[in-house]
Amino acid sequence: MKEQIRNLFITRTEPLRAIYENSSNTFYSNMPENVKENVVNSFNLTMDDEILFFRDISLRLSGDQGLLMTTSNVYWKLDGNEESNTFYYLDWSQIMSAEYQDMKMYLFGYNGAPFDPPLDISLFFAGEFQIDHAQYFASVLSEIAYLCQPDETPDEAKERIEELMNAQNYSEAEEACNAYQEIHGYDPWVGLQKATIAIQQGDLDKGSDEAVEVYETVGEQSKGSPLPPIVGDACAIISYIGLQKQDYENSRFFAFEAIGNSDPSQQDFRIERFEEINELYSRYFLELDISHRRLLVPVKEIINLASMEIAVLEMPLIGEAIHFPDGHPIPNKLYVAHPHSSDRYVPFDDYELELLEDKLREFYWVAQCLGATDISIEGANRTLNPRLKQLKRRYPSYSHRSHLAISSCC
Repeated sequence: MKEQIRNLFITRTEPLRAIYENSSNTFYSNMPENVKENVVNSFNLTMDDEILFFRDISLRLSGDQGLLMTTSNVYWKLDGNEESNTFYYLDWSQIMSAEYQDMKMYLFGYNGAPFDPPLDISLFFAGEFQIDHAQYFASVLSEIAYLCQPDETPDEAKERIEELMNAQNYSEAEEACNAYQEIHGYDPWVGLQKATIAIQQGDLDKGSDEAVEVYETVGEQSKGSPLPPIVGDACAIISYIGLQKQDYENSRFFAFEAIGNSDPSQQDFRIERFEEINELYSRYFLELDISHRRLLVPVKEIINLASMEIAVLEMPLIGEAIHFPDGHPIPNKLYVAHPHSSDRYVPFDDYELELLEDKLREFYWVAQCLGATDISIEGANRTLNPRLKQLKRRYPSYSHRSHLAISSCC
């Protein structure tokens, strides 16, 4: 194949070589040894990678920046910093066609979209050029791409991947997925297969990364439109991995997301799965980091888990280990975890007064230990707060005055 590519390029570019090749910055195969050595080192070429074309754009014409074509790949290195070792490349089998338009050379992949960014025409011609010559160069690139086209169409490649997955031949399926993405670019369906393969191979972190990439990619592509069922599949995988790691919070969130974005045929199963995980989340709720459960809203039925700051528990699943004041919890009411007793939840409206009551209790106890026989409480507002009235009834030795003090002490 490489010999065919070489012969095709040399034969078809002969008219361009006669006009544009020079001995300084534009080379069609014929290249001085010192320049060739720099190019090989700068682009990490292998011994069997024969150079077809090089357009040098480095400031010192040192052969370390520009556009390079070999019998294997198309490379480009455009960084203004000549010390940079970063370059980009495409295998010829990844390119379906090339097209010149508006001073740019577009290389198209098998998904029908051009690779980004397009290549500036100055990477092909130094100085002035004729438009029909640029179009001719594009046709040569398209011919090479056609010569290197994959043996399988994208649909055929997916069918083979599916067959390998059904046969549980995960090693070959992974190779097929990687080959697909190298040739055709990223595809969410293939990404989902890679997530499944990683789980089967015991690599939960990789499986999660692959599923999250599917979730984010499809979400970005949809841009506000209804999400396709593949998002539900990705959510189900992320939820499963969270469950294996006993991360019930994330597992529950993605299980809930999976329900709303699934194919109807999957919804009953995923509702059952969510209910199982929701029960586990509720059972181990107090083991969550306090920053994830400081705020809590009990509900009769979960309809939304969008908030990252507010935990949600279904009323029937609230265990006895979680404590509320008498008459609570009340559905859809916000509660705050007590700072000194995190299994105790206080209504948000009463939170500050609840803390004050605790402080007064402690102060009263300390004062009594010190021998106090009478305690008076100052209120900044002359109107006695109803909660302080409760305290006064509960602790008869309190009196409402203009300051807080111990009247007598031993």
